[in-house]
Amino acid sequence: MDHPYPQSLTLYTSVHPVRLSMSESIKEQRAALEVFDAPSRARFDENQPHAELLTQVADTRVLLISFRAGQLLKEHQVSHNILVQTLQGTVEFRTAEKSVVLRPGMILQLDANISHNVLAQTEAILLVTRL
Repeated sequence: MDHPYPQSLTLYTSVHPVRLSMSESIKEQRAALEVFDAPSRARFDENQPHAELLTQVADTRVLLISFRAGQLLKEHQVSHNILVQTLQGTVEFRTAEKSVVLRPGMILQLDANISHNVLAQTEAILLVTRL
């Protein structure tokens, strides 16, 4: 079966995904440096995954999504490319083409307009960057 996005899902693993740089336009719009302690900001809802917008600069948004074990982020798609980084726990990220298990330190890249859902296998925290 042919799928319209054969190269749409790329998985990266990283032990130390640390890199900080700030462009001039970011400095003009925001403080020179902002630090977000993402795990301490996580909030868990008993009924559904909890999402919080941490920051937005131009069209780039960074979301923190927290899951209780067994919670499902229902199938949806977004109009921008995204990066999904697992900060804590284990989730299954599924598209029509692939299903991958994401553990802490793993980063997934997904092209825009690809339907996907996320199932938490354990309590989990994801950092999603909309590019």
